Amino acid sequence: MYRIVTVPADAPEDQESLGSKYKFWYGSQQNLFKEAREPSGEDWAEKVCAEVAGLPGLPHAEYELGLWKRSGLEVRGVVSRNFCGHGHTLVLGNELLAEVDPEYAPGVSKFRVSAHTVERVLRTIQNKNPQLPIAWNAPSQISHAIELFTGYLLLDALAGNTDRHHENWGAVRSEDGQLHLAPTFDHASSLGCHEFDDKKSKRLSTRDMNFTVEAFASRARSALYLHERDTRSLLT
Repeated sequence: MYRIVTVPADAPEDQESLGSKYKFWYGSQQNLFKEAREPSGEDWAEKVCAEVAGLPGLPHAEYELGLWKRSGLEVRGVVSRNFCGHGHTLVLGNELLAEVDPEYAPGVSKFRVSAHTVERVLRTIQNKNPQLPIAWNAPSQISHAIELFTGYLLLDALAGNTDRHHENWGAVRSEDGQLHLAPTFDHASSLGCHEFDDKKSKRLSTRDMNFTVEAFASRARSALYLHERDTRSLLT
C-alpha cells in the first residue's frame, strides 16, 4: 500500500499558477500539493506512473498520495518534492521552443498546438543541448538528452499519457546557466484515470472489440504532432 501524506490546512505558502488544477507550495517551497479533480483518479495515476517510471530507471518527479485537510474537508491530491534544487529554475518546453524558434509563441494554449511537433521538440533539445538530469545515475547506453526524452515518450505510450504538452516537459537551469533535462513529470492524464468505474467494468467484460480496454488504450493521443499542418495529434 502507498502511504498518504497529510497536508495541514495552513500549509499553503505560495499558489502555483501553472497548469489547470489548484496547487500550492509549502514546506519552505520544497513541497508541491496538487489537487485531484473529482471524481477522477488523477492522484493515483500520478503515483502509479512515477512508480512505473522508476522501474526502468527513468528520472522522474517523486509523488506521494496526499490529503489536504481544510475547513473540515479532505481534499485528495498528490505531494511532490521540488526537483529543481536551491538556486535552480525550471524552464518549460514552450520557453525552450521559443528560444530556438522565435515564431513559436510561448504564451499559446498548451492544448491542440500543432506547432508542437516531434521534429521541432527534438531539434530544440539538440540545439539547447541540455545535460542529463542533475544527480541522475545514467546507464551506459544513455549519453544525450534526446535519448532520455525518447524514454519519456515510451513511458507515455505504456501509460497512455495524453498530456505531454509543451508545459509538461522542460529543463532545469542551474545558477551558472547550464541546462539539464528535467525529470519526467505530470502524468495525471494517464491510465484511463478519467473513466468512470462503471464504464471500466463494462470494458473488462464486453464482447464488443471496439469497446475493450485494448481498443481504449490504442486510441490514446499524445499532445505531440507529426506535421504542423495536422489537425490531430499523434497516437501515443
